[in-house]
Formats: sequence, structure tokens, C-alpha cells
Amino acid sequence: MSDFTLANGTEITFDLGQMTYGQWLGLFDTKESDERSDATLARVCGLKLKDLKALPFPEYKLLFQAFLKKTREPLQDPNA
Repeated sequence: MSDFTLANGTEITFDLGQMTYGQWLGLFDTKESDERSDATLARVCGLKLKDLKALPFPEYKLLFQAFLKKTREPLQDPNA
């Protein structure tokens, strides 16, 4: 099941395993370049960077909101 669907019908399932803890922190660090932060988000979304940057701003905001919601969900315990 997808986490977010773009207006063009592309289904996005966030793969948080594609991001390190340091990259997560970099998303909110003003010293981190926008290019690196965007590349991290694109990778987690399974998108090419150019496709992420081509999104209309309101759709990008909704995508990022869905991403943040996903990061707040509890992770499944692999030892359970």
C-alpha cells in the first residue's frame, strides 16, 4: 500500500531504510545544502531528483507532510 499518490497517479511508498540518521538530521540543518536534502528525500520517495524538483509546490508540501507523518509512525520491531 502506498504512502502517497502524486497527481499523475505515481504511488509513493517511503523507504526510510534509504536514509541514514545523519541524512535525517540534515533535512532540518540550515548548514546542509538544499541539493543534498532534496536528494535524500527523492531517494526515500523512490523518485529521481529532477522529478521531485518538478513537482508543483503545493504537491511537494503534501508529499513532505506525508513523509513526516511516516517518520513519526512506530517502526516494526525486527525482534518481535
